[in-house]
Amino acid sequence: MGAMINDKLTPAERARIRSTLEIRRAALRTEVKAQMEGSGDDRVVGLRNRLEETDDWAVADALAELDLAGLRHALDELTEVDAALARVGDDRYGVCTDCSDVIAPARLSAYPTATRCLECQQAHEAKPAGV
Repeated sequence: MGAMINDKLTPAERARIRSTLEIRRAALRTEVKAQMEGSGDDRVVGLRNRLEETDDWAVADALAELDLAGLRHALDELTEVDAALARVGDDRYGVCTDCSDVIAPARLSAYPTATRCLECQQAHEAKPAGV
């Protein structure tokens, strides 16, 4: 379905993508902290203080539960970036979660958090919501 097996990422490409993901994670964390600073919500203030004391990003889950519109997008993307970094760390990165084929390096360069090859992603998007 997806790319041929010889389209695997080279070590240099993998290192570059890891670096890109780490830079994006740092930017997202800064964005989340900035949005938390601007919040007058006592729950957010409490989580912000906990984050400042521990730098434990598990608080992102608690923030997500508050469903604050301004934080939702950044937290969702942060979750995707963290998951991609975990996949890079255990060699699951670049393998389609649907068909297990290799995801084309060009797709990963353009969309480093991709979990599906282009064909599976298109099929996924073509399905009606909730299916």
